[in-house]
Amino acid sequence: MQLKNQQQGIVLVICLVMLMVLTIMGVSSMSNTTLQLQIARNTQEQNTAFQTAEAGIRNAKEIADYTALRNPDPNVTYVPQSFNYVMPVSGLTATATTSHMGCTRRFGNSIDRAASQNVFVTEATGLSPGGSRSTVVSAVGKTTPVDCTK
Repeated sequence: MQLKNQQQGIVLVICLVMLMVLTIMGVSSMSNTTLQLQIARNTQEQNTAFQTAEAGIRNAKEIADYTALRNPDPNVTYVPQSFNYVMPVSGLTATATTSHMGCTRRFGNSIDRAASQNVFVTEATGLSPGGSRSTVVSAVGKTTPVDCTK
């Protein structure tokens, strides 16, 4: 009889330890899920900012006035142009700046050796609703019929 009375308390202790282990596992799982959700949200914010900056680059390339092409004189200063682009559906804004980086000779073609390229660089910064920022830089070479490297 005495042996039976001693064993009744050990079952309660084992059940409490098991309940504690299950509770710790549940809290750990919830914490991990919350962390994964934050990572997914940050990735989405960064992707939105990047796509906004890409749209700003495309828009700036379409509307930029490449005045250095009309005047191949290397002494003429090209004034950087700034653009603000608002995406039609989301209303997010990208800021882009197009700058003239200089003139270089074209490579690879022996037929139009006298031709040169004016190199323009466009840098756009996009912002997401959550405040994430992404900057994209793109370069474009515009061929000029006159050698502007002299």
